Amino acid sequence: MANTLYVIFHGLVTVIEPEEGNTFRALLLDMSDHRKAAGHWLTEFDIPRCANLRLSNEHVMRHERTEHNSLTPETNVVIDLSKPGQTRKKGLNLELVETKVWAEIQLPRPKRALTFNRVDISEPRELLTGKDAKEFKVLAGAQVFEYEMTGNHVTLDHQLSKIPFFRSIEDARTNIFTLHILSEPQDSVTDEHMIEEFNLSARLLNSDLQFISPRAVCIPNGDLPKGLRSAELIALADRPDAVYKILHHGADPGAIGDSIVCGGASGNHG
Repeated sequence: MANTLYVIFHGLVTVIEPEEGNTFRALLLDMSDHRKAAGHWLTEFDIPRCANLRLSNEHVMRHERTEHNSLTPETNVVIDLSKPGQTRKKGLNLELVETKVWAEIQLPRPKRALTFNRVDISEPRELLTGKDAKEFKVLAGAQVFEYEMTGNHVTLDHQLSKIPFFRSIEDARTNIFTLHILSEPQDSVTDEHMIEEFNLSARLLNSDLQFISPRAVCIPNGDLPKGLRSAELIALADRPDAVYKILHHGADPGAIGDSIVCGGASGNHG
């Protein structure tokens, strides 16, 4: 029986699906008050600037592209990097890649690509402007890659070092593992901050999309995949309340409880 790994991207992580091949790029964008980190829930390690990490595929089962493991605009703001259009250039903004990408993590194609903590940005239209604004209906604050594993641990490896940046705990009592990758504020932030971070991700993708207001209607997460706990989807700033509820009341803290979301756009190649 295969084990399951959930890689959970929180906040301002722009995920790029490859035009060819099966290696995704997760770009952690730099906002001054964001914590950039990766690891087990509540015990993530800070990621140094310019780090280039790779999720080891030694124990991860390989998958070819399907509709279930691709990034789609039906479940998040996903910009097609292969179409230059009238108001955007093809590919990434290389200047912003140099100045605003804090770190990069490369990952193999998952079994499934999922999104959670979504808000409805389809109405009213003034929430999002730009040439392609009408194509998008939801923005996600958490993206999840689900993998099948043949082993009972996973590592994040440095590209230029034999010492892993992160190695998961080996636990023979479970077949569910999680790895959190985040670029999020540790405290509550203003609407202006959330507008700025989304617009930064759009510029990185050479898009003219702009968030006008982050206030939108929350979409319930519904049933989660087996073994994925709702507490692990909660934003970094909301973790203290979630942990309190778990420790003192044994309660499931539930999903996001506000109408704003910390997140940005991702990209594919059609």
